[in-house]
Amino acid sequence: MVSPKKPRSGKKAAVPAPLVPVELWRRLYALAARVQEMAPWDWMEEGETFGVRQPDSGQLDFASVMGMAGTYRAVAIYQGEKALVDFIQTQSHKFQDLDQMERADALLSIPQIHLSFASLRELTKEDKAVLEALGISIPRGAEAPLFRCIHPGFHKWFLTPEEASALAVALEQVLEIAPRQKLNHDLLCGQQRADEFLVRFQNQSGKWTEELQRLPIPIRRLSLDLSDAIVRATAELPQRKMTLETAFFGTLSGISEHGERPARPYLLLLVEPESGMVVGMDVMQVETSLDDLWATLPGRILQGIQKAGCRPAALAVADPKLAALLEQPLERLSIRLVERNALPALNEVREHLLARA
Repeated sequence: MVSPKKPRSGKKAAVPAPLVPVELWRRLYALAARVQEMAPWDWMEEGETFGVRQPDSGQLDFASVMGMAGTYRAVAIYQGEKALVDFIQTQSHKFQDLDQMERADALLSIPQIHLSFASLRELTKEDKAVLEALGISIPRGAEAPLFRCIHPGFHKWFLTPEEASALAVALEQVLEIAPRQKLNHDLLCGQQRADEFLVRFQNQSGKWTEELQRLPIPIRRLSLDLSDAIVRATAELPQRKMTLETAFFGTLSGISEHGERPARPYLLLLVEPESGMVVGMDVMQVETSLDDLWATLPGRILQGIQKAGCRPAALAVADPKLAALLEQPLERLSIRLVERNALPALNEVREHLLARA
């Protein structure tokens, strides 16, 4: 729990950039104290989500309470219907079968905002500066609220004012919904169909209300960044009776200039499974969006094949999204697309590279 204290005399510590107004910070910390006291993770499961229509932007966010397992107590909001679809996939058995690095990579690819609770040693100087500015003292041994956002292609970072406002609105709705879910478990998981969600929103008079809404599944369309010249150059290569394994994944390390949001380096690998030799590797990071980076992958893979000097008879992938991107280009090149549950040779290379990162 957090408690107020008298501000120290002299200058107040500066709040971190981007500058969230002090009164919005005060609102967030007050809401965090109420959430911490209520402890909704004692009865709410992570998959029991509901929608919150943001009054200012109109965006539909989805709130989730984490912590029933006791390892990470938090409230998260997933930003938009696409983020909801990706989050739902993380609740599947197939996702749980992934290794720890693959799960972390997938989770960091979903736009989300978190209120979590951390020990004092986990707070940065920026977090402590906000507490100092608000006159809030965290007792020794207690957990402090921690506010972070995740943008696809980047690591956790401080909130923008817009994100802080969206999180405050969502926390207010969690405090409304959580006690009702405790009394009536059917509220979030009994009445609706698989594509329906309880959505909280303000009506025309500004009063918060709710209804079950059927949400369409967003259709992802990537405009491939693949030139005909790259395809023709690859088609001219001699073809060998061999299979290459390929995968695209983010590392858990971060790259940033001082004070900037840390970007996640991404790796694209081409591995010859019989020898375990890396025949192609590309290191990149998000410049505009993670989707834009994905759109470049077919061209990057063909460039890697060109450097290898020959066309493989088959290309093996384990990621369905990557397989979908490669289907048409590989068909034009008479390269068979092979979808597998695992790529042992490539995974061994990946683990070696990530262990060194």
